[in-house]
Amino acid sequence: MKKQNWKILLAAGLVLAMAGCGKKAEPAAETAEDGSKIITAENGFAYGSSGDVMQTQWFTVQAGDASVLDSYEDVAPAEGKKLLVVPVTVTNTCDTDLSMYDVDFQVQWDDDSEEAFAAPVTVDDATRYRDGMLQDSYVLAVKESRSGDLVFEVPADSSGYTMLYQEVFETSETGDIFVITLNVK
Repeated sequence: MKKQNWKILLAAGLVLAMAGCGKKAEPAAETAEDGSKIITAENGFAYGSSGDVMQTQWFTVQAGDASVLDSYEDVAPAEGKKLLVVPVTVTNTCDTDLSMYDVDFQVQWDDDSEEAFAAPVTVDDATRYRDGMLQDSYVLAVKESRSGDLVFEVPADSSGYTMLYQEVFETSETGDIFVITLNVK
């Protein structure tokens, strides 16, 4: 990930503030119950890969292997695009309920262009939601997990994908950035 793309992540405003969780998550163990590696941020960044568990201030997120599809049920990409489907599991590690949004996550790909990122397909058009996708907004109860697909429309010739999340506080201050290098099947 090139450092200039971090500015894009911030400027895009795609990450919404996480409200209602005042207590920082307890430090995570080094390995999850399923044997996955748990990654926490150091010096503002956390880097992992598909299958790793990323421990943020409020939740964990684990992305599985991504796939590239011509369509997701009846959702088709625009001409010159393809769909990148990322299965994720999000678990609330707060001591309160947690509001989540599909726009909390974005993908970037290997390209020097400032437009080399995408939010899920449901961001601009909620009618594109299909069973199996993470909803555009949902509430996770304490310790609740939710799994589903995040579906992104990306250029047909793109490759080298990463999924990102940045902590944003109620005060609009930003926190750690979590970068997951996606394995594509």
